[in-house]
Amino acid sequence: MNAKFFFSSVKTAFSREIKMISGVEFFFNTILLPLLYIGLFGLLMGRLIPKVTFRGEELSYLTFMFPGILVSICFNEGIRGGNSLFREKLNGGLETLFSLPVPRSSLFLAKVLTACFKALASMVVVSILGFFLVKGMSITVLGIIGALLAALCIAIAFTSIMIALISLTRHPDTPLAIGGLMLMPLTMLSTIFYPEEVFQGLPLLDVIVKINPVSHAALLMRSFIFSYPLQFPTSLVSGLYLVGLVATGLIIGNWVFGRTLEE
Repeated sequence: MNAKFFFSSVKTAFSREIKMISGVEFFFNTILLPLLYIGLFGLLMGRLIPKVTFRGEELSYLTFMFPGILVSICFNEGIRGGNSLFREKLNGGLETLFSLPVPRSSLFLAKVLTACFKALASMVVVSILGFFLVKGMSITVLGIIGALLAALCIAIAFTSIMIALISLTRHPDTPLAIGGLMLMPLTMLSTIFYPEEVFQGLPLLDVIVKINPVSHAALLMRSFIFSYPLQFPTSLVSGLYLVGLVATGLIIGNWVFGRTLEE
């Protein structure tokens, strides 16, 4: 199999995945929900918590929360990233796909890229609103690239995890239940909505927040968006942690997906 054929297969599969996106689902889950977080939760909580201290700087709550919302977008898309596979297993479409003369890894990669595409589209819309509401953003090319990479690591890793779970199970509701169980705890026990100091003195919760990849992505996102320098070991550890999670997710997700439907 040559590289040209592989990337052509990915392109064709990606086009198919994009056509399968429901307009209603995309609008409500990918566009409207993040906007509501910013417009309602952020502004209302800003009245209760006027200032948040981050890396020695005082920020408004909305300013602090905004990068976390961008990360949560990618996390949500990652959890929903296996939805097309879920439908294909239910309606028998996966058998047809696997009978085509294309590598299964290209089909897997197309699903991951679709989740990234949806996350990017949502982040662009939310960022336009944030540009008018959030103060102190530092718009630089390197900052934008770094922020996108940090957030997309979450989308790629969790999409791969969900595809692996859906591929493994025979009961259709199990992956959705697991995804739901991951979504709320990993969102609330992270630094998306609250600074890390909130969890200090709570030993178990503090450990979960520190190892939660969503927290690492939010930390890097805030650093890139607001140009707050991180100590080199901190940024390196968070970056390597996310890259390792992505690599592990892609390898396991692709391997398990390729064996879907095998007894």
